[in-house]
Amino acid sequence: MSGGRARLAGVWILVAAGLLGCRSVRTDEALVMLDVSPAAGMPPFTSARFSVAGRPEIAPHEVPYQGATPLQFGYYLPGPNGTLRITGQALSASCLVGTGSAAVEVQVGRVSAPVSLVITALTDVDPACLASRDASADGPAVRDAGQDAPRDAGASDAHTALDAAVDRSVPPPACMAATTACPGASACCSGLVCGTTSLGSVCCGNFNMTCSRPGGEDCCGQLECVSGHCCLPATYPCSNSSCCPGLVCGTTSLGHVCCGNAGAACKRTDGADCCGSLECVNGKCQ
Repeated sequence: MSGGRARLAGVWILVAAGLLGCRSVRTDEALVMLDVSPAAGMPPFTSARFSVAGRPEIAPHEVPYQGATPLQFGYYLPGPNGTLRITGQALSASCLVGTGSAAVEVQVGRVSAPVSLVITALTDVDPACLASRDASADGPAVRDAGQDAPRDAGASDAHTALDAAVDRSVPPPACMAATTACPGASACCSGLVCGTTSLGSVCCGNFNMTCSRPGGEDCCGQLECVSGHCCLPATYPCSNSSCCPGLVCGTTSLGHVCCGNAGAACKRTDGADCCGSLECVNGKCQ
């Protein structure tokens, strides 16, 4: 095998050009395959960080990646069976410049078919990151030698750009809205918590909290935004009544997951989104 393989927090993470040759998988884990690519318009970046939303026991992993060619990435993930959301983040140094996510199916003992994960540029990159990048492009960094140390034109221009980007006359908000990076739960607006979504550690909503982002970035963990509220879609592992409307927390071939009873809408040809012995026939569980 030509790639690197490392054990992190009970999860095997595999990154390699020779990944296709490493298809062995244990009976207590699943190998989830991702085809990672940047969307058009992505700014330059130097690495990609991968994590599993809502599963803090699975450590994130960062790999060198500039987006010049597609990247094949594989996670060895533990059970239970069901659907997880993998997050990919593009980093320029330590600055987040792009993000994307993909829903993957975990079936222990099996290798998944490759799933596409496209990283798209953020529309609101931190101004400090932009200033830092501009400063690097315009001239060498200035070493702090005291108050009288001269500054080069690149650093001065970057400082001016940062001042222009940040309106210092506007007071900070009383609380942080959904999808805003958060230092702790107390900083988030009422009804929100500081949790993990495809955007990273941000203010987000738990089950039944109102949401508006179609990608579910304002819903915590594995929750997605369905009909304006955060909930668990079909095939996601569940332990309570947090499933989306029309679904229950039941048992399918994937294990204990959100699924539909008789008459519920479905789309899995293997019937994994229908509870018990029900099958998906013509888009309905029966």
